[in-house]
Amino acid sequence: MTKALDFSLADRKAELLRWLSEEGRFAPDTGRLLEMLCEKLTVLGAPIARATVHVRTLHPEFRGISRIWRRGQSTEFRTSRHGIESTSDYQNSPLQYVIETGQWVDTVLSEATDRRFPILATLRAQGITHYVMAPLIFSNRIVNAISWGSDAPSGFREADVELFRYLVPTFAPVLEVTAGRRIYGELLATYVGRDPCARIMAGAVQRGNVHHIKAAMLLADLRGFSRLTDELPEQRIVELLNAFFDLVVPGVIGSEGDILKYIGDAVIAIFPVTGDDPAPACESALAAAQTTLAALQASPPEVQQHISIDIALHYGDAAYGNIGSGNRLDFTAVGRDINILSRLELLCKDVGRPLLMTGAFAAEVAAPVFEIGHFELRGSVSISPCTGCAKTARCPLLHPRGRMACSRLYGLLGVNFCFWHFSDMARRPARVRNARQTGHRAVPHRSRASFRFPQCVSLRSELNTRSTWRFSARMTPMRANIVGPPSVATRIKASIAACHSAAS
Repeated sequence: MTKALDFSLADRKAELLRWLSEEGRFAPDTGRLLEMLCEKLTVLGAPIARATVHVRTLHPEFRGISRIWRRGQSTEFRTSRHGIESTSDYQNSPLQYVIETGQWVDTVLSEATDRRFPILATLRAQGITHYVMAPLIFSNRIVNAISWGSDAPSGFREADVELFRYLVPTFAPVLEVTAGRRIYGELLATYVGRDPCARIMAGAVQRGNVHHIKAAMLLADLRGFSRLTDELPEQRIVELLNAFFDLVVPGVIGSEGDILKYIGDAVIAIFPVTGDDPAPACESALAAAQTTLAALQASPPEVQQHISIDIALHYGDAAYGNIGSGNRLDFTAVGRDINILSRLELLCKDVGRPLLMTGAFAAEVAAPVFEIGHFELRGSVSISPCTGCAKTARCPLLHPRGRMACSRLYGLLGVNFCFWHFSDMARRPARVRNARQTGHRAVPHRSRASFRFPQCVSLRSELNTRSTWRFSARMTPMRANIVGPPSVATRIKASIAACHSAAS
């Protein structure tokens, strides 16, 4: 009887080793590797109901990654944040014991094990009767862990545990290679972005290995950064930069863009065009920009006190790939349209707008836009129409000081308009009546708001009422919601429609 058992165990070991070398090492990730392992062990007679793998990682947010397999269910993916070592879930757990001592845990669950490892009480309540956890030591000496749980009344047999002990030394290198692909891929993506990471991991590593792409481009800049660096200590500057990036990056990632580069106090992101239609990429870039500005508006006062954001949007071509010297390369995008993007961002402050876009970009978005003015982008050899987004809190100045001719600047309709106690145009100061012709800043009579672009003056000039009234209007690309006298509201809506038609 003993010889039969030994022979059976030897066969199981040989089959497990064959599986690792011929099938297991080709698993695409640690989750699938754990699934395949548990399926194989089950075929070999081990009564496994639950299994886990815990692997340390290199990630700015997470300390480790866990995969949890349960019989008949999908494998669960969990992350552990930095600092988990001080939490109650980690302390006095089998994982802490295995990682700190390098020893196995092999125990039949009972009230005694509940007192030693409180977390095992939860597993016992789920029907687990026997629990085994083993250290997995990688080549860098970092201790990781794997565990198995059985719901059989008698738990694991002695031969099952011996099979686990035979498995661990040969399984650890396979797991290390499989987990390493993900770990180092995520680490690379942390520094160069997801799409560049995928291209580099696929073999695009030689200098000059570039290709031309069409993409929507976004440049966000922290306004007044030089002044802040003069006034604030270095630690506070770092905090403000991180707060600024926290406002920009989630919107880009949420809109499926790639952060291409951090340049001091600025962020460049791209939204590559897939297929022949650039509209989805441009819409995504615009959504990211609007999300950023909305996040800034909702941020605490201490953040808004120091942070103002200028955003430029453009659509065009770029050379995308490796540039540099020798073995020190950078994966980035260069080209004329990248230069246009940076020049456009510099105009945000001059025209009093936090968000501007070129005509090439504006032509691809569904939201209505308006032209702000004609500008020559410094260093640009051709005319580039530019557009501003009026879904922001401030109105544009049509002709800023130092205006340069040639290129057009546009804005997106959707800004908030507030009209306070207006009378007819005849009763307004001459500088307001003439604002549409001169393009200078228009300040309405008895108003708490300033309106600086001609569409707004045109709207007011159509109101031929001689009584004083008060209303507010909010325009969006979808509709205009106007509160005020019915006759006034009707004329305002007609004017808004005319502006939308002219802008498109």
